[in-house]
Amino acid sequence: MALAAGVSPTTVSHALNGLGRLSEQTRSHVLDVAAQLGYRANPSARNMRASSTGLVAVINQLSEGTSWGATDLEYVMRLNQAVCAGAWAQGSFPTLLPPRADAGTLDRMPLDSAILVDPVGGDPTLRALDELRIPAVTVGRDDQGAPGRGWWADNDIRVSTTGALDHLARGGAEWIADTGQSYLTDAAEAYLGWCEARGLRSRLAPIGSPFSAVECFDLVTRACAGRRPVDGLYLAAEALVQPALDALAAAGRSVPGQVQVVVASDSLVARSARPALTALDLRPEAIGAAAVGLLAQRMVGPVPPGTVVVPSELVVRGSTLAAR
Repeated sequence: MALAAGVSPTTVSHALNGLGRLSEQTRSHVLDVAAQLGYRANPSARNMRASSTGLVAVINQLSEGTSWGATDLEYVMRLNQAVCAGAWAQGSFPTLLPPRADAGTLDRMPLDSAILVDPVGGDPTLRALDELRIPAVTVGRDDQGAPGRGWWADNDIRVSTTGALDHLARGGAEWIADTGQSYLTDAAEAYLGWCEARGLRSRLAPIGSPFSAVECFDLVTRACAGRRPVDGLYLAAEALVQPALDALAAAGRSVPGQVQVVVASDSLVARSARPALTALDLRPEAIGAAAVGLLAQRMVGPVPPGTVVVPSELVVRGSTLAAR
């Protein structure tokens, strides 16, 4: 390449990487020759000189033993796409790793940083990243991690849940069951606090780990039985929306006439249901972009931990009633 351009290898390197004090004529000449030869700089060699690989691990922490994966959840896929787009725009190279990656897996890769989605309490992958001194940002908090740990982006689930429950109550719903994931403590605590503030008996129905669609179906079926069947349903887990709807149909409960339904993550299932389901738009694209931005801040150097709270929006559809 240097021989073809009639310049030194250093001049070629500076021209291709935007370095040095080259004249615009020399820089343009080298780029023209590179284009003619189809020459591309070796990214591995460039990164070795910069003591960086640019690799960003993207890890989605799904519950062990579930019958679905990240590709089955619209929220996760939209979030991952936003993370990848943001990382590429910053010149980094996102790579998707399996859930629950341990220190052995992480140490085999020359990672610069990581984004961990939905960490569990005392998350072992997050601890492994810390031990390996790989800067990490999470989507959602690790409530059982180091005190005061920052570097996370998420919605305010408590506020979102309270708003969704208020909407159900305005439409006349009195008995509200939450079939959310057991680790979604924010949603569960918001629901319990909402019931206490209004003097209502809570009917929290957590789904254990691993998640079971069959268990969700059975819980909703039982909630629809008895003298006081449930008349409002708030579903905190996207993967459990369909089995809950199946249970309502099997029990002969109409939506929204007998049971109003709000789901905590908008998805194709919510939009295509009949009637379409009122849902929280958690804005995963904005959360993914925020996580990438926080990671860039953390990579700069010793700065105070940052957090970003992305507001959600309640999209009202036919599964809930107008205020009475």
